[in-house]
Amino acid sequence: MKYFYIAASSIILAYIGITIFIYFYQRNLLYHPSENNYLNDKITFEYEELFINTDDNISLKSWFIKKDLSKFKTILFFHGNAGNLLNRVHKLNELNTLNVNILLISWRSFSGNTGEPTELNLYNDANKMIKFAIS
Repeated sequence: MKYFYIAASSIILAYIGITIFIYFYQRNLLYHPSENNYLNDKITFEYEELFINTDDNISLKSWFIKKDLSKFKTILFFHGNAGNLLNRVHKLNELNTLNVNILLISWRSFSGNTGEPTELNLYNDANKMIKFAIS
């Protein structure tokens, strides 16, 4: 019975330790701005590099693939939690075949942007980009 209590308390301590680690390092586990996948894909589209200011004066680097604003819709492409704008070239090459404008947004701390990617900041940045696309 003594070994059961030792094993059970070891498992409980390990669980508590892992939980504390995950709590304090959750941003490092969620966001990977320096991840570099698909860097060898060639850009087959023309784009305009934009810097869109947020409400707290952070300038977010974005790419805009413009077809014709008067005739076509615009897709807002919020890239994921890893990599940078160049890591999305393989997807943009395919999306570029559609007759739509594409606004690719890079989050805070991604693609050389400053700031911290918190949940609230991501929501605020997304709302700012939607307002930018509408205007």
